[in-house]
Amino acid sequence: MTITVKPHAEVRMKDRRITMNQLSEVLRNPRETVSAKFGRFAAYGEVKGKKLAVIYEKKNQDIEVITVLWVDERRLKRLGFSGI
Repeated sequence: MTITVKPHAEVRMKDRRITMNQLSEVLRNPRETVSAKFGRFAAYGEVKGKKLAVIYEKKNQDIEVITVLWVDERRLKRLGFSGI
């Protein structure tokens, strides 16, 4: 699996102090993954006690990251996660 980060996601990672290792960990071992708008997917996991959500598209076996964000339980529910 190859992970590509779109320019928008790179900016958000810098703004939100999210590392590539943190992003990769969530994608490799998500707590939950759900379908999102426009045929995309959303995965979330915990990193050092904080919840990290990753919005991405699948292209064959590759993943293209659209954006990443720190979230709370309310936002996870809004994104469609149920196993909180």
